[in-house]
Amino acid sequence: MGTRIWLRSSTRTGSLPWLIWSFLCLMRPWRRSKLTRTKSKDTHFSTYCVASGRNYAKMAEGDHQKAVEHIRELAKSFSDDKVIVYDNHVRGLCDGAFYSLAMQMKDGYLDGHDGEWIMEPEALLEMMKVYWMNGFQIHVHTNGDLGMETLLSIVETLSKVSPRVHHRTTVEHAGYFTEEQADKIAELGLLVSAAPYYFYTLADKYSEEGLGPVRAQAIAPMKWLFDRGVPTTFHSDFTMAPSQPLLLAWSAINRVTADGNSFRDDLKITAYQGMQAITKNAAIIMGTDDIMGTIEGGKLANFTILDENPLAVDSLHIKYIKIHAAVYKEKMRKIN
Repeated sequence: MGTRIWLRSSTRTGSLPWLIWSFLCLMRPWRRSKLTRTKSKDTHFSTYCVASGRNYAKMAEGDHQKAVEHIRELAKSFSDDKVIVYDNHVRGLCDGAFYSLAMQMKDGYLDGHDGEWIMEPEALLEMMKVYWMNGFQIHVHTNGDLGMETLLSIVETLSKVSPRVHHRTTVEHAGYFTEEQADKIAELGLLVSAAPYYFYTLADKYSEEGLGPVRAQAIAPMKWLFDRGVPTTFHSDFTMAPSQPLLLAWSAINRVTADGNSFRDDLKITAYQGMQAITKNAAIIMGTDDIMGTIEGGKLANFTILDENPLAVDSLHIKYIKIHAAVYKEKMRKIN
């Protein structure tokens, strides 16, 4: 994805004082050049980058330990106060995409087709083991319940091989999983960066095709995570969803579909939990909660000012709340 397009859209529509770019790979000069532009003193946000383990493994001819060294060197040479490349975070890939019905599902699909592995489970385990042993926080693209089962099994295996109390392994997307898997996520100490917009766009369609109503209507069951105290944030995966945090929270709070249907009210989260997801929890998952995520003494003045209080309005109105201004490192910029 083009860095400039993504960043410009994110900052214009969501007025974000900080951004996360997962799946970073700067092997191509044009991509490095575009990201370098965000280092300008006029840029009103910081960018935090998580490197792609798969792409850097290709660069290292399949040697994951060499890939670790490449990532650490990149973090050291490229990072500044505007663009931060993590030297201890990496992204892996489990099963296929939710929008293309390529995620791995335990009970398969209505038409009998099979999901896909982006990385075969054995290859994912091999990659994760190296980064696990190097103390990295590993973010793993995981969509279906079979994909989730696979990731949980890998984390359980690695925890036995080399126990880490705060491994902070993060599930990215978490489109569909079971309540029993939510128990396991909490038990193993995983974090979740979820894509709640899947429910809005796909619950109606997948009720008819692919999954059937029982599974489709339980897409993105965020309440199971909040009930278990799992630190959970939301992301857009732009262009898979608009880069508007309030809209993402709205999706999880209301569970209303594009056709106006409301399914599984028992899986709705509260407005307060929705606001936690796009502020405090996001910072916790990215390891920046010591400097941002909440407004308190000693932290950076990085936050967004809204025209209305999302905790005081009707929950269906939350996505319509306008952005008044964005504050970045104590400087306020009003939003038109």
